[in-house]
Amino acid sequence: MRLHLARAVVVGLICLPLLADVPEKPKYQLVLQAPPTTSVDSVAVSPDGSLAATAGGEGGVRLYNAKTGELLRTIGEVVGDRDVVFSPDGRLLAAAGFHMDKIVGVYDVQTGKGVLALEGQTEWEADATVFSPDGKLLASTATDKQVLVWELATGKLVHQLKN
Repeated sequence: MRLHLARAVVVGLICLPLLADVPEKPKYQLVLQAPPTTSVDSVAVSPDGSLAATAGGEGGVRLYNAKTGELLRTIGEVVGDRDVVFSPDGRLLAAAGFHMDKIVGVYDVQTGKGVLALEGQTEWEADATVFSPDGKLLASTATDKQVLVWELATGKLVHQLKN
């Protein structure tokens, strides 16, 4: 009995300070009104904080109102499921993944229409994309162990970094 009481005291002395540091419920919480049908593999928030984009196993990017969680639109049925990212000005969205078949798609956020289909990855799918801070370039990487960099104004591949 004393051993159990001693353990309880030790556990209490160790755990109580840790529990005191547990933050309260988050001040802001996004509750999606139309959640994805499968897991979400990537999520991004627009630069102005008004939109949230998700990409997941269903192979479509979903745009939500970040304040209400309301589903605004779905972009394509075969849009990337691995990665989604907003451009610095929030006007474009890049998506990559298994459903894209080695293509990185760039979409107009307001209309959901495709702007560019960037080809160049050589194996499976692109895993990750990122816009340059000025929004003029887009880089992607994939299972083919290369980084590709495109100029968005022309869609031209300007750099290819291998291995």
